[in-house]
Amino acid sequence: MSRFSIAGAALVVSALVAAGPIYAMGSSDKSPEESVSEAVGSIKARDYKAAIRSLDKALEADSRNADALNYMGYSYRKLGQHKKAIQYYLQALSVDPKHKGALEYLGEAYLETGQLAKAESNLGTLASVCNSDCDEYRELKKAVDAYKARAGAKG
Repeated sequence: MSRFSIAGAALVVSALVAAGPIYAMGSSDKSPEESVSEAVGSIKARDYKAAIRSLDKALEADSRNADALNYMGYSYRKLGQHKKAIQYYLQALSVDPKHKGALEYLGEAYLETGQLAKAESNLGTLASVCNSDCDEYRELKKAVDAYKARAGAKG
């Protein structure tokens, strides 16, 4: 390869890097944020499989997107796949240990799988993250209280 060709190729690569993220051929032309937003719309419509497809695209572009990981967990939980859901929530929390949505939803997944102590631990973490003054804390607290009431009614 001539010196000119190498310099030309280097110039093209430099220009592409400066232009921003490059998506693989055939992948979505949407940003990860756009894919997450699309997934939220699908979740609101209760189309969890469509949400997962959008979130796959977001995670393909940014595997450490805590919001995408959280919504992926939510979608799998709503499909009844709790083990997979919990794995995604834990991944979201490994990226952002104070992610309020992941803490709430993971707590709810724990309740749905009979793991009250773990749900209460998440509630405690949420209490410290938002001083017990956020929607996520209130929602998980309500779910924990309802779980305990059901358990008390059985026993």
